[in-house]
Amino acid sequence: MSAGAPASANGRLVLVVGPSGAGKDSIINAAKTALDGQAQFVFPPRLITREPDLSEANIYISLADLEAMERRGGCLLAWRAHGCHYAVPKSILDDVNLGAVVIVNVSRSVVQEARRLVAKTNVVLVTADKDVRERRISTRARESASFDRLAREAPGVLELNPSLTIENNGALDHAANTFVAFLKSLA
Repeated sequence: MSAGAPASANGRLVLVVGPSGAGKDSIINAAKTALDGQAQFVFPPRLITREPDLSEANIYISLADLEAMERRGGCLLAWRAHGCHYAVPKSILDDVNLGAVVIVNVSRSVVQEARRLVAKTNVVLVTADKDVRERRISTRARESASFDRLAREAPGVLELNPSLTIENNGALDHAANTFVAFLKSLA
């Protein structure tokens, strides 16, 4: 693949984005459980420079190791947010090229880069009302300056051009079922 050209993929990359506290990890985890055993759906973990909690599909990596991985070209996407460094390994392209629907939770800031790198990229925007997000964030033990997340600037919805928007203010089952139906429509 030449630099700058989108991957020629048989599968799809599904980026799950949205503000902190919207419930992205909860929806992804519910979909992973619902689609368990269906090999065409792949939920790779992100790399992150802090210890993950049980609600996240992340793998801890030291900052030095992540920076070395970036220099070697081993990251498809990388970003910084909330005092941490995150990345999605370039190896997920293997699954996309084999026809899988690959689902990852990423920052809204890397959506355009992902679209440039992977031709078949879909964006799922998960939202929730501010009071719902505040309540969810306040229950996280890892959030020292948690409410700073609520004020973070992010690309607008038009720039993201989501294929699906999920308003996750109510029961998780409803949001998860909507997400699973969308993923099945892509397979």
